Amino acid sequence: MSFSILNALLIDSGIILLTSIGKYLKGEKLAQIVFIESFFLIGLQPQFLYFYTDPITFFFTSLLCFLVVKYTYKKYLIWWFVMGLIFSIAYKIRVPVVIYLIALIIVVIYQLVFSPEKIKKRKLVNKTVVLFSGILITIIGINYYAHHQKITEYDTKYSRNFMYFIDLGLTDTGANHSQLPTEILIPEKNGKIQTRTQLESKLNKDIKNRIKNYGILGLIKHQNTKFKYFVQDGTLGWTTEAVLVESNVVKTKFTESTIGHKIRDIIYVHRPYYPKYAIYMQISWIFVVLGLVLYFKKYKKVTYTELVFQLVLLGGILFLSLFEAGRSRYLIQFLPAIILLSSIGYFKMNSSKSS
Repeated sequence: MSFSILNALLIDSGIILLTSIGKYLKGEKLAQIVFIESFFLIGLQPQFLYFYTDPITFFFTSLLCFLVVKYTYKKYLIWWFVMGLIFSIAYKIRVPVVIYLIALIIVVIYQLVFSPEKIKKRKLVNKTVVLFSGILITIIGINYYAHHQKITEYDTKYSRNFMYFIDLGLTDTGANHSQLPTEILIPEKNGKIQTRTQLESKLNKDIKNRIKNYGILGLIKHQNTKFKYFVQDGTLGWTTEAVLVESNVVKTKFTESTIGHKIRDIIYVHRPYYPKYAIYMQISWIFVVLGLVLYFKKYKKVTYTELVFQLVLLGGILFLSLFEAGRSRYLIQFLPAIILLSSIGYFKMNSSKSS
């Protein structure tokens, strides 16, 4: 229950941050559009009810976008250090957050190459150095704590590497763990857990076999299937996950009340009113996607900020296409960029009609 409340607060805080970005960029009208999209797409999702890192990642990526938008051109370098700190924490929670960092660095390099002002270039270099200082200091601190804490055993040689998730991404849905070889999925041999180094050759062999079996046309069809799975569901994977069942409900006065049962009838996948709820969520998602279509149809000149969001969207799709995909909840970490670009699309459409 406490974790659900924390998740709800994180999602709500993320929505507030995105709304503030809209107001800072274009004023009250864009802020209203951002709030409406955020509220209906993620604010009414039951994602906060389960123990996954998606809500907290949504908050951190919203915070990153807020810092990039509001403090990129401020003279105080401390905010770039804070961005580095937030990047590092968010990256440790979910690796794909690195896409936000890559997008920002690409835009910084673009400015360094094409900006005519030497002073601006010098400032950008200083800010970039401070950014990476924040990243480095935070990662060193987190790793030091992880290796010296006494709560649980921590050894990185047993962690899964990128090749595992590439192999997983090559399964039928892009996220079907059961299709991986048993020795990779359960890496225990003679009572000992195999290290990532010991598993590397097995992963490479399995990846090569899958690619060979697919062939060129098969890989194209497979990528199309993965893309469909992680972008088609307006419930952001809630239907697929189906993590909540009646038998796991903690009995309290509220959960046993009439309203408690009614709420579960709507948001529990196997309850009677969930299909109608799923249709509503699909309509919300279609509304957001149409905003993206409008954005890329209408835009001509883009700001550096918009360029960062565009690269996040592109990088997110490429990342999920290459690695593990198959679940639309993986889009939650990229929702800040998606919602902001979609909202700008509706804003520009409205502005062009008014002019």
